[in-house]
Amino acid sequence: GKKYSTTIETLTQREPDSMLAAMFSGRHTLSGYHHE
Repeated sequence: GKKYSTTIETLTQREPDSMLAAMFSGRHTLSGYHHE
């Protein structure tokens, strides 16, 4: 496989309305991502 590296700043600034930006911005909670 390939490994991609980037920064959260790049992702959120380039695509402010993208799903990645929404995830990292903290506006939305990640459902199903709970650690008991």
